[in-house]
Parts: sequence; structure tokens; C-alpha cells
Amino acid sequence: MINPSAASTSAAPTCEATRVQPTADAADSSRGGPLWRPLALGFALVLAVLAVLMLDVPGPSEIRAFAESAGPLGLVLFIAIFVGLTLTPVPSSALAVTAGLLYGFVGGALIAVPSAIVAALIAYYGGRTLGADALLHYGKQPALRAVTFLNRRGFTAVLTVRLVPLLPFWLVNYSSGVAGIPVLGYVLATSIGILPGMLGFVAVGAFGTDIFSWQFAATITAVFAFSMCGAYAVQRFTRRGHLTN
Repeated sequence: MINPSAASTSAAPTCEATRVQPTADAADSSRGGPLWRPLALGFALVLAVLAVLMLDVPGPSEIRAFAESAGPLGLVLFIAIFVGLTLTPVPSSALAVTAGLLYGFVGGALIAVPSAIVAALIAYYGGRTLGADALLHYGKQPALRAVTFLNRRGFTAVLTVRLVPLLPFWLVNYSSGVAGIPVLGYVLATSIGILPGMLGFVAVGAFGTDIFSWQFAATITAVFAFSMCGAYAVQRFTRRGHLTN
């Protein structure tokens, strides 16, 4: 564990640097920088639709029949892989899409949401155990900014970065442990915050193989709208200095 007095002394200059430098970055962000996220998402969805149209993609019934043939052991293995990969920088959204593809919307949601919460809790205690030294060694400057942001605003900060993925899921998990967020508030904010995004990505996996269905159209609309709201929130936070300070 890191000595708190030493941490505050050594981290202070770095924090000051982050307060001075982002003024230009904030200006760039306020001109629409965060908008690349929903645009990139839309581009990826267009590529996915083209792939489905041009390639011989198995239908959802065939894919889920394969998952069912694996039995309970296959389900347990998938959950273990989901939790394990969520502890790493692998995007949890990709795992949620896979869960929806393999087990449908209801089954995928019942797998993805609890698995993500379990992984978040494991990483939280991992951050508390390993301490700031290890996190800053691997996460470097983004980790320092994450810990500072979470430490200042606690529950609200965790809920914000869960609803609007301003920071990578894995980084928030470990940083929350280092920042000393109360565990009950952390679990509650995580459970509430990840729900919209997780359900959206599970739905993409569940209905994405039938691109002309109303479920797929509604899912794409909802995910894109959620991403646009997130980009708007990023711009508002940046203008007010919540992210840059």
C-alpha cells in the first residue's frame, strides 16, 4: 500500500499539470470532440449490417441451439470468461453483445448484468489491495485523473461514469477501490449506472442477426440516442471543468 502522505506529495505536481494542460483539450472537446463516439458506433453498426447482408451468418436460433447444447457447463464457462475478461481492458460492451447473441435478450441480460457487477466488485477490492502504486504504474495519467475525480465526488462520480462511459469500465473499477469509495455506494451506483448500456448491448446481440426486425431498429435507436446523450454530457462536464480539473 502507498503511504498517503507520500502519495499526496508525489501526486500533487501531476494533478497541477492536469489542471493546466486540459484548457486546450477542453476547448477541443467543447468543439465536438466527444461526438466521435456515437459516430464511430454508427459506423460500426453500418459495417455489421453490411456483413450480415453479404455473409452467410447463422440465424439466432442456430447460434442459441449451439449455446444450449453446451449445457450448464457451457453457461458456467461463459460466465467465468465474462467476469475474467471484464477485469481486463476488454470492452464489457462486446461481452454483453456476445451474451445476447448466445442466450437471447432475457437470458443474456440475466448473465451480463450480474457478471459485470461481480467483476466490478472483484476489481474494486483488487484496487484496494494492490493500492495506488500498482494502479498508477499500469494506468498512468488516466488512472490518476480517475482516482482524483472519483475521490472528489464519490457516489455521484461512479454513477456518472457508469451512465456515461467517460472512462473505461475496468479503470473505474480499480480506481474506485483506490479512491476509497464506500463499497455499498459503489455497488449501488454501478448496478444502476450500467443497466441502460448493458441492456442496450445485450439487445444488439439478441436482435442484431435480424436487422429488419422492429426490435433491432428500436435497439439501434436507443443505443445511438444514449450515445448522443453521453456525448452531450461529456461536453457539459468539460465546459464546467468537472473532467478537466
